[in-house]
Amino acid sequence: MFIDKMGLELEGAWQGKHRIPPFRDVSIKHDGSVRYEHPDDATFLHFGEIVSEPMEPNDLANWAAIHFPTHANESAGTHLHVSMKSKSMYATLLTPAFNRLLLAKLTELNESFICDQDTYNRFKDRLAGKNRYCRKGYKGLEQVNLTGRSSQRYHQLNYCFLLHGTLEIRVLPCTKNANFLRAMILLVRDVIEDYVAKELVSRKIRFRRG
Repeated sequence: MFIDKMGLELEGAWQGKHRIPPFRDVSIKHDGSVRYEHPDDATFLHFGEIVSEPMEPNDLANWAAIHFPTHANESAGTHLHVSMKSKSMYATLLTPAFNRLLLAKLTELNESFICDQDTYNRFKDRLAGKNRYCRKGYKGLEQVNLTGRSSQRYHQLNYCFLLHGTLEIRVLPCTKNANFLRAMILLVRDVIEDYVAKELVSRKIRFRRG
């Protein structure tokens, strides 16, 4: 594999009891962009963000299927971080071509996966760049050299190599569908693995010809 580790930032809300966290292994952190109201007096929502440890892709997919939010809305998203095993592998992803390919594959997934209408609509809006925190447009060459948090990160893909050593995929929606969450993670894994493999072979061929 070319991917080293993957990590997840899950925004949303989790049903539970007041002052009793829903999980023992991870805490819910405040996120100023995530907004929820308690649906009724009998339901208490813990809302904000939970963050996984860096994991192998399959392990992360399993973790996500346990920790997915119970309530989702347009204020919340899913951010997937991917680290690569070398700088040269990361560099293959630092192109508008990869950006377009990944977004196209995610669009295909949203159109083909049987999911709830709300998740479909939220993902469609994020893919169209209608969310202020994941705007359309390739900004990789500007993002990759940033060493601090900047508004440049608010794009569908954020190449935060110097800051976090990862590619952050911000376009994914908040979803309470565990199977869809797993499918998004594994699709990103497969697209990256396939793309890097083809690019490295292509570069070897060009080098030999040169």
